[in-house]
Amino acid sequence: MDHRVEMTNAGIQRFRPAIYGVLIQDGQVLLVRAPKTFLGVVGFPGGGIELGEAPLDALRREFTEETGLEVEPVRVLWATNQLHRARLNPVQQLIATHWEVRLVGGTLMPQGNGDDVETAFFCPLCALPVDEMLGVDLEVVPLLVGLSGR
Repeated sequence: MDHRVEMTNAGIQRFRPAIYGVLIQDGQVLLVRAPKTFLGVVGFPGGGIELGEAPLDALRREFTEETGLEVEPVRVLWATNQLHRARLNPVQQLIATHWEVRLVGGTLMPQGNGDDVETAFFCPLCALPVDEMLGVDLEVVPLLVGLSGR
């Protein structure tokens, strides 16, 4: 085994499966910003899949908890293909799936949920804050240009 790969994998103890929704409207994508206690990163609404929970149920639950909006999954956009560690818990390896979603109801909570989301906001696709996003979300960014016309 390559020494560099061994060093990259060193210390990983568990997987964290997660699912995220990508909602695009009028050339803008819905993003959420975490509070400083969660490093203030920007990403797509979603999160961890709980034990015994169906992935699409987790997507709907997380999206609504974080944004106030109800969505339905349309299609899989991307599944992680690189190694990503959780920044707050580096012994966890992140495994994520990103789904294109469509809005079906709810009211946007721009002030966040008072927990792991500080703000929820629409951002123009041409102005994504890529320097504030995690690698697990950055993998999806190149695909968004093709979705902007929907």
